[in-house]
Amino acid sequence: MKVTATYTLKQTEFIYRLGDVDIGVVVYKYNNNPGIVLVGPHDDEVTAIEVSKAVLRKTGGTLIKINNNRQRLVSFRIHGSLFQFDPNRMFTRQGIIMSLNKYGNYSPAAVTKISGFASFILSKISPNTRNVIALHNNHKGQYSIETYDNKGNLYRDSRAVYTDSTRDKDDFFLTTDEVFYNKIRGYRYNVILQNNSVAFDDGSLSIYYGKKNKSYVNVEAEHGKSDEQLKMLMIAINPPKRKSKNSVLYNYVIPDSVDLKNAGNLKIYFGEKQVGTLLSASYSPVFHTTFGQLEIETIYTLYSNSDFFLTGKPPNLKMEVRIDPTRDKKPVDRLKETIRVNFRK
Repeated sequence: MKVTATYTLKQTEFIYRLGDVDIGVVVYKYNNNPGIVLVGPHDDEVTAIEVSKAVLRKTGGTLIKINNNRQRLVSFRIHGSLFQFDPNRMFTRQGIIMSLNKYGNYSPAAVTKISGFASFILSKISPNTRNVIALHNNHKGQYSIETYDNKGNLYRDSRAVYTDSTRDKDDFFLTTDEVFYNKIRGYRYNVILQNNSVAFDDGSLSIYYGKKNKSYVNVEAEHGKSDEQLKMLMIAINPPKRKSKNSVLYNYVIPDSVDLKNAGNLKIYFGEKQVGTLLSASYSPVFHTTFGQLEIETIYTLYSNSDFFLTGKPPNLKMEVRIDPTRDKKPVDRLKETIRVNFRK
């Protein structure tokens, strides 16, 4: 794992009194970049923490980490009674109660104290944060993309699932945001789009942000796979920059290498009218394709009989949409389909 250091670190440790114990909450700030916040709730997931620091040294941002003696569960006592809970199950009241019951004792007083601790953690996340990213590590076969497919026990929690056969099933993303879902799908990584309206409330950060309809991404990888998790985090850390709020995002692919360095300035036309913008472009040397995301204004619905054409030479490229009235007309499913752009040099 090699990332060139760019930003210096400012580290602050806060102490939160939980029952009879002091819990350390460390905030690592690499430059003053409030747009990127990473959260590491489990102190035993060492790979995730190492990867977070390595990436933030390059991108800037904040990491919020709970110090818990390399233990997954947090333990404390109230009047001599022991309570234990999962710190990624404390962001809703239902999640706290379920976690306490799962690991031993329950009491209303313990729920109140844990809820206060969760609020303390959330207070360290700036309201200007574009997206919150949590990093987790799993053990092989225990938790994977298959947990959310049509045979998995959490399949009801997913609105959409993309599985790539070339990826390890234990390495995947889970997000509350369909823009991120499509971006990650474009890079051919395993990814789940959480169904925010019906996902089971287990008290996790994904549920907390899903209920608020805010962007959240979980980057999940096996213990020890730091290089893979670093690549995954670099994909998740920069959200697509939309040009219009009244637009819908789609994935696209061009079966060729095209110089689209100024993709954000490339407009998409239907006839003489601008209907969208190209947002991003990347080239895959493995598949010999250029891919990314584009946005189309909501007043213009894309159907299966729409064709996209890219013409000209850099930097004088033009993209347009044409309609073939002889073909079937069905709405394009932006969560499953990818627009193929024909490049005419």
